[in-house]
Amino acid sequence: MKLKNKILSLALALILVPAATDFNANSVSYAAEETVNTIENQRAELQKAVDASVKIVNSEVYFSYASQGLKSEYEAAISDGELQLSRQDATYEDLRLATKRINDAVDAIYKEAEGIAQKIKVKRDLEKAISDNQLQVQVVNSLLKNYPKTVQRVRPKLLKMIEESNAIVKEAQALLKTL
Repeated sequence: MKLKNKILSLALALILVPAATDFNANSVSYAAEETVNTIENQRAELQKAVDASVKIVNSEVYFSYASQGLKSEYEAAISDGELQLSRQDATYEDLRLATKRINDAVDAIYKEAEGIAQKIKVKRDLEKAISDNQLQVQVVNSLLKNYPKTVQRVRPKLLKMIEESNAIVKEAQALLKTL
């Protein structure tokens, strides 16, 4: 049940955090790719990215699923962005690169969280396959033990079913150990 709650929490975080932070595939402040590439526009885009850092740092994805390395890179990118914003002599390129660095760090954090979510899903699916096949073996064994005459005609199929289910359980357990 804890795993199911953790998956649900991660899924909600992946859905809600981008909406709450204005960071999603359609609204990320990428280095002023509009037709008007002015230093003022780039400064505004960088300011948006820096301002969103409070929401991102307080998000479930950042707090629970981002590696320390990605957190450090994001924090360094924000510091650099703040430095570039404070510089009156910052060039368009300085501002653009600082914005890009922040956005790349955010993208990396979300990609890592999606990878973790996928790994959790695979683990859950393997655990379910193990449970389902173990139950199937128990049910078939119960049929063979308690109703041997009734299942006499399909006994070979039932024995094959047990063999296949045990093979699936064994394979799924081996895969789980690699996760």
